[in-house]
This record gives sequence, C-alpha cells and structure tokens, in this order.
Amino acid sequence: MPQIYQKPDMAGHKVSNLVPEGLGGTELTPKTRVVIINRSAKPYIDKYDGRDYIVQPGYSEVEFEAAEHFRLRSVIPGSRDPITGKQDHFIAILGIDPDHRCVPLDAAEQAKAEAAPEAIDRSSMDGADRDVKVVSTQAARSRTAGGNRRIRQSAESNDGKALAPDALAPPEGGDAMRTIARDAAAKGAEA
Repeated sequence: MPQIYQKPDMAGHKVSNLVPEGLGGTELTPKTRVVIINRSAKPYIDKYDGRDYIVQPGYSEVEFEAAEHFRLRSVIPGSRDPITGKQDHFIAILGIDPDHRCVPLDAAEQAKAEAAPEAIDRSSMDGADRDVKVVSTQAARSRTAGGNRRIRQSAESNDGKALAPDALAPPEGGDAMRTIARDAAAKGAEA
C-alpha cells in the first residue's frame, strides 16, 4: 500500500514553491501539480484514471494531466461556437489559461450555462439549425424501429416428440427476465 501524504493546513503562512536556481519555474510535466479553478458555483464531478473527483467551486491543486482532462471535459453549455469549435470551460488552469478565463462565472453567465440544453451556442445559426426542440431520449427511442420491443416466442418439435412444458419459459434471471419485467412495467405505466 502506498504511503499517503496529507498536506497540513498552512492558513496564515505563505509556502514557497522551491525550484532550481535560474529555472524561474517548475518544469511542466504530466505529474506537475498545478492550481485550477472551478469557475462554476456548483461542484464539478468527473472521473480520471478510474477515480472519482469532486472539484468544489474555487481553487484546487491537482496534477497537470488530471487538470487538462477536467478542463477539456468541462465545457460550459451554450459556449461552443459551431463554426470555429472554440468553447469555454468550467475548469481553468492558472498560469496556462488566459487570465479572463481564470475567474469565477458571474451570476448571469452561471444562469445562461444552467439554461443551455447543450454545448453548442445556436444563437448565430440560421433557421432550422437554431430552432431545435429538446426531446427526451426515452420519447425519441419509442418512435424508432425496435423502440417498442415485444418478445415473440414460438417453438416447434422437429423429432415428433412433445415439447417440454417449460420450453418457452425464460431462464431464471438474466437479460430475458429483465426485458420482460421492464416491458410489463412500461405497459402498466401506459394504462
């Protein structure tokens, strides 16, 4: 089991980052610890390298490879330009991202992000591309081929013998039972 180091609370004390003389900073490698900011008023939750992370609003410290992963995945809804692909992120890396992207979102920006249903900013698009309707995946699935699956069962004997009494019974547990239970529940909900 690896040894765990928990940084002590150094409130009221300035802690310097020691670097070799003349280097002027720390060499940036995937394992270099960097300071990030969650610009949102809400925690950002993501998974990296098989582990769950909760990035609280404000500043945090994490390895550069994880910070870059979080930044790339934390697209602010409604901020992606469909032409250029440029977008804004909830997570920013201090000292790497521009200063104007390393400040918390104001109330208007936060409200706009919460109201946007997708990453794309459709305000500059024309007609049908701009006027889209959000449809739940369940509603869309029910209108597609195979969306309303019904199990059709039949059996026939090819050797002249009678069928076993449980020939059409689904196996105990397994996918077939889950499908039958799900379909029965959906049918009950429709009634």
